[in-house]
Amino acid sequence: MIYIVSKQNKDFGFPRRTLKEVLNYFIDVHKEIAVDTETTGLEPHTCKLLTIQLGDKINQFVIDCSTIEITLLKNLLENRLLVIHNAKFDLKFLYKHGIVPNKVFCTYLAEAVLNKGDKTVKKSLQAVAKRYLNKELDKSIRGQIIWRGLTPDVIKYAARDVEHLSSIKVSQTIKIFNHDLSNSMRLENEFVKVLAYIEYCGIFLNKELWETKVEKDLKEYKAAEAVLDKWIMDNKLEKYIDPQLDLFQSDRKCAINWQSSHQVIPLLKELGVNTAILNDKGFEKDSANSKRLQLQANKSPFIPLYLHFKRCEKVSTTYNESFIKQINPVTGRIHANFTQVMDTGRLSSGGEKTINLQNIPADEITRGCFTRSKPTNMLINCDYPGQEQIIFANWTKDSALIDFYRENRGDMHSFIASKVFPELKNIPLGVIKTVYPKKRSIAKTAGFALNYGGNGNTVAQNVGISEEEGNKVYESYFKEFVGVKTYFDRVKKDALDSGYILFNDKINSKSFIPKYKEFLDLKRRVNNSAFWAVYREEKNKNSELFNKTLKPLVRTYFKRKGEIERRAINYPIQGSGAEMTKFACIDIFNQLKNQNLLFKVLFSNVIHDEVLLESPTYYSSIIAGMVSNAMSKAGNYFCDTIKFDDNGKLPIKAEVCTWWKH
Repeated sequence: MIYIVSKQNKDFGFPRRTLKEVLNYFIDVHKEIAVDTETTGLEPHTCKLLTIQLGDKINQFVIDCSTIEITLLKNLLENRLLVIHNAKFDLKFLYKHGIVPNKVFCTYLAEAVLNKGDKTVKKSLQAVAKRYLNKELDKSIRGQIIWRGLTPDVIKYAARDVEHLSSIKVSQTIKIFNHDLSNSMRLENEFVKVLAYIEYCGIFLNKELWETKVEKDLKEYKAAEAVLDKWIMDNKLEKYIDPQLDLFQSDRKCAINWQSSHQVIPLLKELGVNTAILNDKGFEKDSANSKRLQLQANKSPFIPLYLHFKRCEKVSTTYNESFIKQINPVTGRIHANFTQVMDTGRLSSGGEKTINLQNIPADEITRGCFTRSKPTNMLINCDYPGQEQIIFANWTKDSALIDFYRENRGDMHSFIASKVFPELKNIPLGVIKTVYPKKRSIAKTAGFALNYGGNGNTVAQNVGISEEEGNKVYESYFKEFVGVKTYFDRVKKDALDSGYILFNDKINSKSFIPKYKEFLDLKRRVNNSAFWAVYREEKNKNSELFNKTLKPLVRTYFKRKGEIERRAINYPIQGSGAEMTKFACIDIFNQLKNQNLLFKVLFSNVIHDEVLLESPTYYSSIIAGMVSNAMSKAGNYFCDTIKFDDNGKLPIKAEVCTWWKH
């Protein structure tokens, strides 16, 4: 049954209830309430609540927020389990009115947790209702609510959004339990309250400082472009000089559009640069990829000039006036949009018409523009130095890595170089860093590539060495780091056998392999001796069957297998790091709430292994200690498999400073 709660003197076509009657309905026997809102827009600072809907599958109450004070619901909403679809959105509007719910179950996040890894699964309320209940929800009226106001159609539409939420939750909870994802769901339900608060708080951008930076960046960009033009003209490369003059020019000019890599690649080839890289399908293509060019910078003086231009171009085109347009006119802050559950377990930031606050350059000028909003405030930054490396050592239990950390040997990249290059074996790491920088650089690049599922060819491409040299580095690495190889072999096999990637045994989050049944079918067709006998026979004949069917089939199988194996190596480290940070953020948020510091201390940003808060200076030392302790506690909870420090663990340290680190 649908009821309307409003003080408007009009006939809505539904029976009325008072707010007191609504509270009495839920106060005694209801441990959970389905909740939804209708608003005038997408963000809470410039937009308003039109209605809030509370209900169960029997009764739904549509409350007119233009005539009913929502704060009268504060006690109810803060002390019941709220079942919400896409809770992050609704929570921000509740925060605007000082309502901070204690318990939330987000049916949108439940679908994300259950289908992590599969981007084809739709998670809208319409899709979820159809999937679990075979109910069709008509959403055609949604965009009309603002100008329609409270009409019978709008009231019915709003009520239906809460009618089915509890039933959906029941079905999802059964699946969550069967997939052993209860801890993962609990973590995400707790973290969504934090993420909504981070988006609600936003980050302060000093407009004047940013405008000065943008102007400086544009000048550097234009200057870098002019240097490239001059280089072409000075070297008299006629092919790349426009032969035509117009009425307003007395000199010819460079004909290359430097923003177009397509126009730059022919020049690079003439300069002896290898522009070939492998695309996602394993085929070669030409590219002006900066990482590739850096490895060949000695081939021409042009390359450093072009790389400098590309850096200036990125800064000028990415970190420009668009940031100023994102400043909220009410708060004076930028309120980013985050996606909570990615395939890797990480957060992402940005999207259509919003900026990515997880990708702010670390240079002093850029980060210096993101500052405190008041002279009496302080920014508190805390991060995990080497978070993923410590997790990696804990997960692999590799003895060489453990010894490195136990002995506090310092530079990891020099350490890897001493392992993969026999001639460096007995040389102190400090000497390797200063005397053998090229070998250290190779080891650094190779270490990152191999730890995220690369092979000898990956090393060769990333470092700019021959495939033979790349394979030698690959073989030496896994010969020295036996625990890493054992770990990689295990997680790859587990993923191929199970159809999912387990992040860790603390939370039991899983990323499911997309189209796994198709992969198993490929495996069944390829992994048998009869197939390979036919394959070899047809290959020797170079038959049409081989070229059009068997060869593509094998290529597809090994491509899919390689993708799964790379994910199996990569995701547990990134995902566990993300969960560690989420765990810490939940602790910080709960402490702020318990100490009545929410809305006084603002949670401004979270960047993978780093958090940023803005606090009145009066509280800053307390907040700094709180943040550091929460992050250290989370680190020690996840990384407890290797024991050798005073507390019996290989610790992850949380480093805090009372300004955003430059």
